[in-house]
Amino acid sequence: MKIKTSVLLFSIISTSFAFSIEINPIKPVSVTKPSIPSVANIQKPQIPQIDTQIKNQTPNISIDNPSSKIKEKSKEVPHLGEMADFPKEKGDIYTLNNGKAIKIFWADTYDNETGWEIYKDGKLIDTLPINSTKFVDRDIVDGESYVYEIAPLFNEGKGDVIKTEVSIIDKSNEIQNYISQIQQKLIGSKPSKEEIQNYSKKLQNGVSIAKIIEEMIKKKEFQPTYQNDKEYIQKLYQALFDEEIESFILEDLIDKLNSTEISKPEILYYFVNSKKFQDYTNSKGIEGADPDNIKAQKKLEKLSDFVKRMYTKALSRDAEKGGFNYWVIELLSKRKTPKQIANFFFNSKEFKDKHLSDKEFLDRIYLTIMGRKPDKSGYDYWLQRLANHSTDRQKIIDSFINSKEFKNLEKEYGLSS
Repeated sequence: MKIKTSVLLFSIISTSFAFSIEINPIKPVSVTKPSIPSVANIQKPQIPQIDTQIKNQTPNISIDNPSSKIKEKSKEVPHLGEMADFPKEKGDIYTLNNGKAIKIFWADTYDNETGWEIYKDGKLIDTLPINSTKFVDRDIVDGESYVYEIAPLFNEGKGDVIKTEVSIIDKSNEIQNYISQIQQKLIGSKPSKEEIQNYSKKLQNGVSIAKIIEEMIKKKEFQPTYQNDKEYIQKLYQALFDEEIESFILEDLIDKLNSTEISKPEILYYFVNSKKFQDYTNSKGIEGADPDNIKAQKKLEKLSDFVKRMYTKALSRDAEKGGFNYWVIELLSKRKTPKQIANFFFNSKEFKDKHLSDKEFLDRIYLTIMGRKPDKSGYDYWLQRLANHSTDRQKIIDSFINSKEFKNLEKEYGLSS
């Protein structure tokens, strides 16, 4: 297998959530209802993800200090050497071969292509949409070699072809042994026969090793094996690399966890998106570094950004570590939807203890949902309805979080399809 090395290719994955019901607010008798303006130029707080030690209960949100200011934080990826080598330049191609499936990645440097054609040994086998950067082939045979050609399509014809030849060597047993060793170190027990079969099926469907490990650290059996963040990081690193983590990396990660710059789920992806992980798995004769892991990390960052927004916009303060991790995990597991989380924040004791006037309440709703001050027509409309008791604050909250604008907000943070 030949790999053209380059910097990683970032892409965003989005997650689907339920509960997208539209609620039409009641029309006033003599007031023309303005439409809730669209979400534009949303200012997102920066940040991201696994806190398996958070209890399954809604955290109490403490009352903020009015004099405290929101801290501006810049998120930096902890250094584990370099990041893994993935396609970036035109013509770059990267293949992952586990003997059950071939995953081919390439750099999409065009902004006007109409699609992509995939050829295998000279035969067209698939056509992909614009902005595609990956193809998975499950129709492979151990010991065979295949030539793949990736061709961008344009209105005027086919562009420059990217070509790679892949020799199939079934590494699924080696990968399963590596995954089995990781589970042994994390949980203290090897995977059952059923779990191994499940892992094999996932590999055949193109699931990355990192996603399988993510499932392990979500298991209830893993939670009692560490007492604090330090032990969590040390244990995960030891399982992945079979060595102790360097102190400066450990300290950096703990600092970022304490300041809510990151949450625990993201730590796994800091490790597996590193060149160190790429070199380590290659040294074991397997291919573990997967560009799909970049997408997973970006997804987690987006989840965290949304949670950060609820704290900084709705409550006007920085998040505390426990609550921050709790809500990120609730979103990640899909136990809570963005609407449910927004509704909780606006109905929390902390928010109600602010005793906001109707004007202040509307300012906060607009700021959180739309990222701006209210327009005069919308502002006057809602104020009049509150004043004449034709609506209440909960109905306004419901109207906003069921609006098209909130759907746009979910999309902005990668929380909708």
